[in-house]
Order: sequence, then C-alpha cells, then structure tokens
Amino acid sequence: MIRRIRTVVRREMSSFFDHPTAYILVVAFLALGLFLTFRTIYAAGIATLRPFFDLLPWLFAIFIPALTMRSLAEERRSGTLEWLLSHPLRETEVIIGKFLGNWLLVLAALAGTLPTAFGLLIVSEADGGIMMAEYIGGGLLAAQGVAIGLWASSLTRNQITAFILAVSASFALVIIGTPVVLIGLPPSLGVGVSNLSVLGHFENVARGVVDLRDVLYFVSTAALFLFMAVGIMSRERLSAERSAHRRLRTGTAALVATVVVLNLLGGNIRGRLDLTQEGLYTLSDGTREILGELDDIVTLKLVISDELPTELQPTLRDVADLVADLRGAANGNLVVENLNPNEDEEVAREARNLGVTQNEFNVLRDDEFEVRRGWFGLALLYADQREVIPFINRTDDLEFRLVSAISTMTTVERPGLAFLTGFGSQEPETFPSFARALSDRYDIRTIDLTVDTVPDLNRDTLDIVVVAGPQQPLGA
Repeated sequence: MIRRIRTVVRREMSSFFDHPTAYILVVAFLALGLFLTFRTIYAAGIATLRPFFDLLPWLFAIFIPALTMRSLAEERRSGTLEWLLSHPLRETEVIIGKFLGNWLLVLAALAGTLPTAFGLLIVSEADGGIMMAEYIGGGLLAAQGVAIGLWASSLTRNQITAFILAVSASFALVIIGTPVVLIGLPPSLGVGVSNLSVLGHFENVARGVVDLRDVLYFVSTAALFLFMAVGIMSRERLSAERSAHRRLRTGTAALVATVVVLNLLGGNIRGRLDLTQEGLYTLSDGTREILGELDDIVTLKLVISDELPTELQPTLRDVADLVADLRGAANGNLVVENLNPNEDEEVAREARNLGVTQNEFNVLRDDEFEVRRGWFGLALLYADQREVIPFINRTDDLEFRLVSAISTMTTVERPGLAFLTGFGSQEPETFPSFARALSDRYDIRTIDLTVDTVPDLNRDTLDIVVVAGPQQPLGA
C-alpha cells in the first residue's frame, strides 16, 4: 500500500512541475505574503513573522484551491482517473497519495519564508519557539486546506468549479470566526461557531502553544474532507451495490456528526506543548514550588456566567487551562468551585459577597446593540482571608497574581525586608505601587543610616536588604 501511495505522490508532484502554473502560484504566494509582512515590520518596527501568519488563512484560502483544483477534476475530465483506478489502486490510496503530493508542495511554498525567519532570528531577539509554532500551525492549516481542495475537485470535472467550491468552503471556515459574524450571534451559538472556525485554532497555535484541541480540529476536519472525497470517488463503483452505497452514506454522515460534536464539545481535552522560549504558557518553577508546599486547602471560586460574549471566549479558555494547571500542581490542596450566578439568586448573592461584580457587555441583537450583564471573576479563600479579582480582563499576569495571593495568605511568618536610606538612596514611598506589592509578602521597614549608625541587620529577622538608587558612596 505504501509503495502504491508513494507512486501517486511522485506522479502528482511531477505533474505540478511539468506546468508553469505551480511556479507562478508559488512565486505569487510568497511575493504577496512577504510584501505585506515586510511592510508591517517596517511600519511597526517589530521583528516578527506574525503579520505573515495572520494573513496565512486568507492567503491559503485562495492559493491552495488554485493548486488542488486540477488534481481530480482534470483527471476525471481527461479520462485518466478511470485509467488510474484500473490499476491495482484503491480510491483511498489515490486520495492519500494526491493529498500528500499537494500538501508537500504547499509546505515547500511555505518553506520559502524560512530565510526570512532565520534572518529575523539572527538580527533580532525574536522568539524562535513562537516561530516554530507558527510553522507547525501553517502545516496543519495547509493539511486542512488541501483536504478541502481535493474534496471540491472530486465533485466536478471542471477545474474552475472546483476552485470556486474550495475557495467558498475555505473562506466560510475563516469568516465564521471573525468578529463581524460572531458579534451578531447569541453567545451560546457564537461559541459553537467559533469552535468550528479556522481563525481561533490557528491563532492559538501561532502564539506559541501547540494545543491538543487545536491539533485535533485540523486533523479531524482534514480527515473528514478526505473521507468525503473517497466516498465521492467510490460512489459510482458502489452505486450498483445498494447496501454498500447506503453504508457509505451512513458512515459519511456519522463521521460529519462526530467531527462537529468533537470540536464543539472537546473543550475539556487537555494537553499542550509550550514552545515559547520563556515558557509563557507553562507554570514557572516558583509557582510549582509554592503550590507543592501547600499543607492546607485553598479554595478558588470561579464566578462565570454561562453566556459570556464571544470575544471573551479565548480569555475564558486560557483561564480554564491555567486553573487546571494550578490545581494539578497543588496536589489536591487547591479546590476549584465553579459558580454561575445566572442559575440561582443565592449564587449571585454569594458572588457579590465575595466581591465579584457584574459587568456590562454590548451585544448585537436584531441589528441593534443592547447591554447585557455578566460575571467573569474569581475569589481565593483561605481561613478567614480572601483575595478577589472582580473581573478578569487579561491573563498574561494572572498566574503571578493568583500564586502571589496564595503565598501571602498561606505564609504564617512573612520574611523581613529593609530599605537602607540616608546616603541618597530612595525610600519605599518613592515607589508606592512597588512598595504596596512588597508589603503583601514582606514585613517592610526602613533603616536610615544617618540615624542608625549601627543598624540592626539581624539575619533572624531580616531576609532582604534593598538599596534603591544610591546617589553617593555608602561611607560618604
């Protein structure tokens, strides 16, 4: 089987390079993509390929259908498909071979941007891990696009018709994830539509995290379109066998339903690979140490409405992932409770008593914006102490805020910290926000060396000494 598939792959790739069309498409794809990328890089002054990969779903929605439109349509029109299937080849082997041939060509075109990536890594401090994730996301996106293109090409003998069908399907999967579409949908429906869109999944991978849910989305949708292409090719052969044809249609319908349900309800699937250089989406060693040393129960209450606006769904997903990681690192000493104030007035009253407040969101209904109220906050409880985040509007510092609060609440004796002053150095009042943050974790005092000529720097009561911006030598 592998040998036969390899033969189809070689035949497919050689057919591309026998015509100038493939060269023209690849050059046009790279020229347009890199032109728009460099224009953004120079305008923003940031060394990153993110502008290119932000455009990639839109570029692929045209570029890949242009490559795949002739794969089966031209074979069917010229009669070579029947000749091909007269050999000891199954429809599945033909589709897999053509898929791999087209996919490798798209990957080769994408590899044309690698010199730019290497150049940015050499001349700047760009994150190589994020770039790697972007290329992984590009490969997954290409696989889905090629599968859609082959499905469209299997439906017709006309290349232009196949191109239009593939472009329409590809753009549909992209457009349904845009704010223009999502803002007009009810929140519950918007979440489902967003889960079926290319944009959300691709953007998650492109930020530097290869999440199992996103990989599953691309693999499952690609497999679905390839299976449908096999079914269409097998339809004529099986049309005389009614039972086999009926089983094929039933299997196709079941697979479509499975893929849709899997992507709609697969939010609880866990597993991701953080490729960022600084491990931005992985718990830090300090966090694991603090949580691992907990010897008592800390309760985290998530107060979240069931119908948050669609634009908050990525943040909600990040919060859920972070909380799951924190709970796993705490070895059972972090208890998570989910509260939905919309379900019960008692729960709403509890949320307000915790300090979590309702927030207003603009939602489009019947071509008019209306204000909806919702909850999206959390509270940490330990003994008689409480730390509250009334509204979660960002997640980039959420790990630090939560773990700092847990450490502060569970520390019996706080370490001592002294600011040395009296020789031009700054006092803690000079940095009110910084000093306030330190006071949550340390017992802070000030030692003026012009008064305390023999300062008390006892190691039993003092752990850290801060000399902030001295203006003259200590002995002056």
